[in-house]
Order: sequence, then C-alpha cells, then structure tokens
Amino acid sequence: MQSRYLLDPSVQVAVKKVPFSTDEEKLVSLREVHFLAQLNHPNVVQFMRAIERPVSRELWIVMEYMKGGTLAQAVCP
Repeated sequence: MQSRYLLDPSVQVAVKKVPFSTDEEKLVSLREVHFLAQLNHPNVVQFMRAIERPVSRELWIVMEYMKGGTLAQAVCP
C-alpha cells in the first residue's frame, strides 16, 4: 500500500505559500523552485518539494524548518 504522505509526517517543515494570479507570477515562482532545488549548502535552508494548489492559485514551497524565526527577524532585530 502506498503511503499518503509525501514526506515523513514526524518531520517538522516550513511551508511558504506563494499566491499567483497570472501565468507570469506562477512562472516566477517556479523559477524560484527550480533554483532552490539545485542548492545544496549548509548555510541555505534545504528545499524539500513544491506543491501547486490550482484551486487556491498558490504554490506551496516546502522547506526544512529552522528554529529561531525568520531571516528578516535575524537581520533586523
């Protein structure tokens, strides 16, 4: 039987929900996904997968969860 989970359900992840209203906006987001998928560096959050949600017109980018808040919070305390 195939698992309904695409990721281990015990692993905590971060999900970036990127709305798009045009094909151009969607393409820009897909370029980001393509770029993230190629990165492998200890100082960069690990990309796990992308999920397109056509009904809500969103692209969900699933990444490794990092404790400590957002990058913006770290840069501008």
